Amino acid sequence: MRQRDTILIVDDMEINRVILDGLFQEEYHLLEAENGEQALLLLRQYHENIAIMLLDVVMPVMDGYKVLQEMGANGLLDEVPVVVITADNSLEGELRAFDLGASDIIVKPFEPHVVSRRVHNAVELSQNREHLELTVEEQAASLQKSTNILV
Repeated sequence: MRQRDTILIVDDMEINRVILDGLFQEEYHLLEAENGEQALLLLRQYHENIAIMLLDVVMPVMDGYKVLQEMGANGLLDEVPVVVITADNSLEGELRAFDLGASDIIVKPFEPHVVSRRVHNAVELSQNREHLELTVEEQAASLQKSTNILV
């Protein structure tokens, strides 16, 4: 299992990326994208290292909803949890983000400590799920081996 030690921050507003960088720079490697298209390029290249994506939904070129759709279609949502950070606090936007596979939603303006805690929780849950999946695979292989020996 590869070490997931990178956060991908996707936001068209530089100030938001700077604030989020400041929150996580001591604990994680950071990648940044200004729009969804750049995010998908980085995600395809570094998905094995990315612990979580922090994604704005209102962006030029490709919005966050389209990014979530593409990630779902390519199976990347199973690998990389996504926390949507957006100024859109409408119920429709929230439901759409969750329906497309977001792990959590944080509304701007945000409290940095709350963002930090929620991101850590999402990363921990994802890592625990991945560990459980590996354990189940190992146990299934062991059981198959035992069955073959008995037969």
